[in-house]
Amino acid sequence: MEQLHFITKLLDIKDPNVQILNIINKDTHKEIIAKLDYDAPSCPECGNQLKKYDFQKPSKIPYLETTGIPTRILLRKRRFKCYHCSKMMVAETSDDVQSYFFSFYYITVLNLALLDSPLLSIYSEKRRKT
Repeated sequence: MEQLHFITKLLDIKDPNVQILNIINKDTHKEIIAKLDYDAPSCPECGNQLKKYDFQKPSKIPYLETTGIPTRILLRKRRFKCYHCSKMMVAETSDDVQSYFFSFYYITVLNLALLDSPLLSIYSEKRRKT
């Protein structure tokens, strides 16, 4: 368990409600399986206590490369339901893990720039023509 805590620190995820469950090494990338869970808050509509419902389908969040391998976080967020007014709510984090999302274009340009490759100029020329 200490190893998973170290990975949370390594990825700079400060929210203690995000728990790393497992890490899967695939042939082409790494998948970090995590969940976001905390105690049920009160309903923003009626003020009654929400109940823990289940988890959402995992959000696939691309992350920067770690050890030269592309990485993505599969984050399952807790859902809450108010049985009084039937309002549904999804767990949120102050250290929003989704803020690490980068577009494919940005990641490609960043990787090429880090490699100081001449392909960067060819790639940018193709982007300008389209």
